[in-house]
Amino acid sequence: MKLLGNFKQKKDIDTIILKLFFLFCFINQVKFLNDKFEILHDFIFIIFSILIAWSIFFNKKNIIKIKFFLPLILVSLIILIDFYYNRSLFDLRIAIYFFLVTALSYLTNEIKLEFFTRSLIYLSLIFSLLGTYGWINGGQPGAWGEQYIYFSYKYLPSTRNEDIQIFIYGFLLSLLYLFLIRWDNKIFLINQINLIIIFLSFSRGSYLITFLNISLFLILFLFLKKGHFKKLMIYVLLTPIISFTSIIAINKTVDINLFSVFKVKLESFNYKSKKLDLSGPESHAHLMRSSRQSLNEKINEWDKSKKNILNFEKNLNFFDLQKVFVKDKRYYESSFLYLLNNFNIIVILMILFFIIKNIYFSFFKYNNLNEKIFFVFLSVNFILLNFIYNYMDDIWNYLIIYYLISVSNRKFKNNHK
Repeated sequence: MKLLGNFKQKKDIDTIILKLFFLFCFINQVKFLNDKFEILHDFIFIIFSILIAWSIFFNKKNIIKIKFFLPLILVSLIILIDFYYNRSLFDLRIAIYFFLVTALSYLTNEIKLEFFTRSLIYLSLIFSLLGTYGWINGGQPGAWGEQYIYFSYKYLPSTRNEDIQIFIYGFLLSLLYLFLIRWDNKIFLINQINLIIIFLSFSRGSYLITFLNISLFLILFLFLKKGHFKKLMIYVLLTPIISFTSIIAINKTVDINLFSVFKVKLESFNYKSKKLDLSGPESHAHLMRSSRQSLNEKINEWDKSKKNILNFEKNLNFFDLQKVFVKDKRYYESSFLYLLNNFNIIVILMILFFIIKNIYFSFFKYNNLNEKIFFVFLSVNFILLNFIYNYMDDIWNYLIIYYLISVSNRKFKNNHK
């Protein structure tokens, strides 16, 4: 292929594709800052799409790889056609991102684990600095120092759960990097920053996932990585000290007690409780009430979805194979529930089939233990995050999908001219 013929090694092509995708993700997430970023985002997307189409057209077709990606291609087409019938811009973004990830994965032979990991870790640092700037300047309008809500980087209505995703992955990948690749003091610092941000996000889902990550990590290294015990003890001793002292220092800059807010968020897990009178100088009764209500609504979404699916006579066309496109769409707080309630069983089965096939080729076909550990942690976090939150139109979600798919790509390599 003439366009890619200047690169001497296929790995150069893979790195360039990944760098372009990281750039696109970055611009996508900062376009809220200025209208010029929105224009730049659209321009990059158009150029990116032209380059992808050009690359696919002028390369020798890899039929085996196309067959591998066929379920994702069909899902993308179905969602795009569904947009034509239902005119949901949310679904249009999903279809575009599915096409984008599928095309990039087709062109990519292999993503270098260390490069991908370091890139995402440093991206989390950039967005932590952006979030700190917004925090110092008020967070959500009027919030900083008066009515603290959460640490984020967009500080727009209802963006906390979306924004926390990059920090969860930043914490997880930096943790794995320190013990599976090499110890790096800069990476350790970023790891601690991400952990503090997770605390200050006051997101219960992020608390739950971080707790599970740390628990799985400790269990894993007690059994598989005994040689890193000294390093692990240093990490376990330093982390509470750094996190606690940092949060105490931050707490002195606000008029409310951040530890009290944290306590409220933990107590709100018991969403059926009616207790509102909390100990301490501040009541936070409104926060407790709204937090319980939010969790209760999410639980109800799961209950209603279960009843709809199990009710064969009243199931939103889910089991009717002649009605692929479901009408009367609605938004759900979970990616899984959104797919389950808004699309036919055909779409669900194709996605499930591809996931199982990808896990088989990615996990069981390779012997590198460190890569397997990365794959398992990323897969578990991806599944949990999409069960808890709706990231169907979030570009970070598709960056993780791109990496998880790329692991299996080594089995079906392209031969670029």
